Formats: sequence, C-alpha cells, structure tokens
Amino acid sequence: MSTLRKLCVLVPFVISSVVIPNTLGNTPTTVPATVKASVAAKFVTGMTPVITANNLQWYSQVQPKVKSVRRMPAALSTWDTRVHDRTATWPDATDPMWKQPLHVQVLFACVRYHESRNHEHEPEPGDSSGGGWYQFTSYIWSYARGYIPGLPTMAFSATGDQQSTVALWYYHRNNSLYPEWSLDMSSCK
Repeated sequence: MSTLRKLCVLVPFVISSVVIPNTLGNTPTTVPATVKASVAAKFVTGMTPVITANNLQWYSQVQPKVKSVRRMPAALSTWDTRVHDRTATWPDATDPMWKQPLHVQVLFACVRYHESRNHEHEPEPGDSSGGGWYQFTSYIWSYARGYIPGLPTMAFSATGDQQSTVALWYYHRNNSLYPEWSLDMSSCK
C-alpha cells in the first residue's frame, strides 16, 4: 500500500479515535476538536502542532504525575564513567549497594572504577572465571558461592545485583575492603 493511501486511511481513524484517559478518575476526558486535529496532524506528518494556551492547559492537566528522580551525590558521580564510556554500567535501582550508607557506596564506586572501569561483564585478565565490576578471582567467587545460593559459576556472567551482593558479603564479613581489594584501599579512602 502506498504511503499516500495509508495516510488517507489513517487520518480519519486518528482524528475520530483520539481519547486521552483522565488521570483523576475512570472516565475519559473530553478532547477539544482542535486538539484532536493537532494530535492527528502530529501523528500523521510528524510535525509539531500549533500550541494554544487552552491546549497547553488541558494537556498539562491530563499528564500523569512524574516521581522525582533521585540525584546522584557528587561523591559518587566522580567515579561514574558512563558519560565517557557507552559500555560502562552502574548499579540499578534494585542493587543492594543503594541500601548501604553513603561512605560504603563511595568505597565500592571507587573499587568498581579502579577494578573494571564500571564494566559489569568484564572478565579478569588471565583468569577464566573471574571478573565483573569488582574483578573477583575465581577462588573468591567460588568461596562466596558456597555461602550465597543462586550465584552463577563465573563472576563476569553474574548480574550487577549478584556481584554487589557478593562484594557486600565480603565487606561486612571482613568489616573492611581488606584482603579482597587491599590494593584499592589506598586509592579509595
């Protein structure tokens, strides 16, 4: 079907079926005809429609409320390499690291930076099963697997949450970064 034919079929459908739900109740909000036409024009042509004061007020009232985004503390952002490196990763919202006090989060952000430059699935050089954010050796990873159920065989194939769980388990067990990350202790204080 040609593009012109698709547009001729699509425009009446879009104009007649623009219904935006009301976020305050269960009934749909009445959409002014000018808004229907401008929404259809934007959908079909990709052009931004003319925005009037009434359209803008109506549009802002029907938008869902956005939760505030948690800002990263400056102490953590110094170790974040995602701005310069597209392959770098950072702990997500479910990562157990976010439940720790800020000084522990900063310690491990520094460790992640120095060990792997924030590459979650980076294998350790010369080790067939070590690696990850915290560059676990195969021995350290397999020892933790004996105490933490559900971990994969190799550290670099684990999720970030699993890697952080193991890192925090060692940290709380030893009450320090020593001995697992003893080389990073001078840089990460």
